[in-house]
Amino acid sequence: MTRLLKTASQAMPLALLLPTAAQAACPMYSDLEIGIVLVTREEDNVLTEVFRSISPQLISYHMMNDGVAGYTELTGHGVHPMVTTDLYDGKVLSSVYSYDTPFPQIPEPAPGLEWQGSYDVVDADGSARGTRQMTVGDYETISFGDCTYRALPVRFDIVEGDDEATHDVFLYLPEIAVSVLVSGGVGEESYDYELPGEIRVLGDGASE
Repeated sequence: MTRLLKTASQAMPLALLLPTAAQAACPMYSDLEIGIVLVTREEDNVLTEVFRSISPQLISYHMMNDGVAGYTELTGHGVHPMVTTDLYDGKVLSSVYSYDTPFPQIPEPAPGLEWQGSYDVVDADGSARGTRQMTVGDYETISFGDCTYRALPVRFDIVEGDDEATHDVFLYLPEIAVSVLVSGGVGEESYDYELPGEIRVLGDGASE
């Protein structure tokens, strides 16, 4: 994840491949060991997302609403769920995913990549069989304040058990292995999410 793809280097100016002006305030991949924080300030809520590296391929994700923990994930490459935990109304609801594809072979998003994986998911209600179709677009950029990163749009089309098909669209930032949820939906319906406006290293300039 620390490498710069040759095709992207040829197609994009160097300034777009790295955080803006190499400012110290812009988190880098090495900061995942401490934690990278995204903040979305909504009208009546502050959404805080924290990403940390567990290993070179595993990323933990914690989401808080106004400082109250709400959701956690352990993901492969920041986009493939391995374990999810939803903290709702005092209850802890966890789901564990077991993919048919051995984890080292589950791909990191790359431009133009298409991949489909089947899995079993187990939660408090039992188990279900599912498939996830990943489709990756071309590089674009995303900015959080003064920090600009290159990003890959990644769409997942998901069918799980007897449930209606769902989809999620992320922007995946390969330089820092962070994924930003852009939109999602059920069936033909789709809705957009407000994008974060701030990025920082955990504990840098704010209390967590």
